Amino acid sequence: AIFGWSEAWKSGDLRTPATVVHFDSHADMAMPRPLNASASSLELAARTEINDFVTAAVALGIVNRVVWVRPEWAIEHEHGHFRYALALDPAVGAFVSDAPFAMGLQRSPEVVGALPGARHFELEVIPFSQESLDVLASQLQPQSFILDVDLDTFATENHGCRNLRRDANLTVADIQRVVACACEQGLSDAEWDAYACGDRQANGWPLRAELLARAGALSEGALEDSLALLCGQPVRYSSEADVEAGVHMLVSWVQRLQGAGTLPGVVTVAESTDGYLPPQYLDRLRPVAGKLADALGVGPPTWVPCTRCVALSIVNDLEVPIEVFWVDEDGPAEGGPTDGRAPPALVASLAPGARAQMDSFSGHAFDFRADAEGARLQFRRGLVLFGEQRQELRLSALLEATPQHPSEL
Repeated sequence: AIFGWSEAWKSGDLRTPATVVHFDSHADMAMPRPLNASASSLELAARTEINDFVTAAVALGIVNRVVWVRPEWAIEHEHGHFRYALALDPAVGAFVSDAPFAMGLQRSPEVVGALPGARHFELEVIPFSQESLDVLASQLQPQSFILDVDLDTFATENHGCRNLRRDANLTVADIQRVVACACEQGLSDAEWDAYACGDRQANGWPLRAELLARAGALSEGALEDSLALLCGQPVRYSSEADVEAGVHMLVSWVQRLQGAGTLPGVVTVAESTDGYLPPQYLDRLRPVAGKLADALGVGPPTWVPCTRCVALSIVNDLEVPIEVFWVDEDGPAEGGPTDGRAPPALVASLAPGARAQMDSFSGHAFDFRADAEGARLQFRRGLVLFGEQRQELRLSALLEATPQHPSEL
């Protein structure tokens, strides 16, 4: 998305600082890496992540107001109007903010505001409803806002769901049952019993035993890690009628904007596949970009290929089973201190001789843990390189690598 925003900013099609109207099941407002405003749009895209491009645009001065159109199942932040700031802190070499999305890089408003070059911005979190969109339409100015739509606005899952669906052969109904057991609050005793949850903290949770018996490629530890990922991000498998109603509401709203002459400076639509938009919805939702273009009376949308996508093949050419964890290159190692940052996510368990094909991104990192006592490979990190769209990583190569963390022995 930030590639298109940067192009519109540099061409003058977008008046800045702009408002971004962000339709998404996720805020995408984590702290970005340090950025260079003189970098090309392609370079900016290569430096940002799927979860930090909105705040990257704030840091660059492209955006000073974020309107997050938040579906009812999203779990980050409450509705309302807020004022935050972010700034590059030279003491830690990273952006910090008083916004809750900053996690381990959250600082007080006084600390952030005192840093040089601090960017102040407004955040409005509104429900995805007709009433909220009508109010928003009256506040927008032509060419001064970005319309940004992630298709996971209409249905979403997370990496825990993806792992259970892909590696434990669970159906959507199974996953919904697990999410209800693991994540939903306020269930009565009768409801807990109906879902066979029992005590959520007890090792003898009946559902765990049931899942392990069906887990396929997942070990018990991998299953537990996948279950732990379920509740940190939203899950919603929408009905066909709900998807159609949501798309109709969005397209009709854009048609009214066009009729009033309130045109955005740029429109971006993201698919967010592989862990966010459930794959069964992609064909149904892919036409949304074309519908928005028609509603605005502009030409067909331009497909911008992923600038950082890498088709990664991880080969376990060792004699022991290996667990593979995804972690951002700036994040904590598996088994190491998190310092308030999100822990690594288990993405695969590889038997000796096995190969995993993954859609990854340049700059992403994987931690590897041997699932065998006394194995040489305990914790090692492999980084997805920039420049090559197809890469192969053989785990034997990591045995000769210099550890990047004291726990990677």
